[in-house]
Amino acid sequence: MAPSSRHTDRDSLAAEQAMQHVLRGELEQAALHLHRQLGSRVMGFLRRHRVPESDAEELLSDVWMKFIRSRCDEQIRPVVWLWTIVQSVLVDWVRERGALKRGGSGQERLEVLLNDDVLDVMVESIESAETPGWLKLCIERAAHQLERDDPNRAHVLWLWYSGQSAADIAVVFGASPPPTPKQETAARNRVLEATRKARDYFEHCRD
Repeated sequence: MAPSSRHTDRDSLAAEQAMQHVLRGELEQAALHLHRQLGSRVMGFLRRHRVPESDAEELLSDVWMKFIRSRCDEQIRPVVWLWTIVQSVLVDWVRERGALKRGGSGQERLEVLLNDDVLDVMVESIESAETPGWLKLCIERAAHQLERDDPNRAHVLWLWYSGQSAADIAVVFGASPPPTPKQETAARNRVLEATRKARDYFEHCRD
């Protein structure tokens, strides 16, 4: 279930306050603030992706450490940066554990990777034993290239595939909650454009 706009707004405020602590060099305070305000939200996200409790606690600490030790671009909202870190940590865990495995030939898997769930499936099944090595490499390179070339659209995709609704995304990108129908439509268009962009990057893996 996607979080409500109220939750997303609270996430934004908590991440912004934590980043202010970071900028003042108050790293311990930043980590404590994140844990108190967003710990349950991030843990819930990790559990929904079938991360065991013991691993989830470790990943949660890793997220806080990466956030307080990094400096996000001024054009990127702290809450977007935070959830990007969460996604990155989750991807690393999936790759290391090979936690999710799906059957099917390499070509069948490629067809799935190129549909509307392109990033969701990529994140969850990139380490499947049935996925050919050349395809894994192609997908990883395409994903990294998309993040480098168009970080804003990459952030939109990560938000969408982590369960954020169009209303949530509208708020993340500046709308006052609750967003207007026009703002929600604009957010859906962001997702559509980002998905089309992603397809362009993954399409060449058919070759």
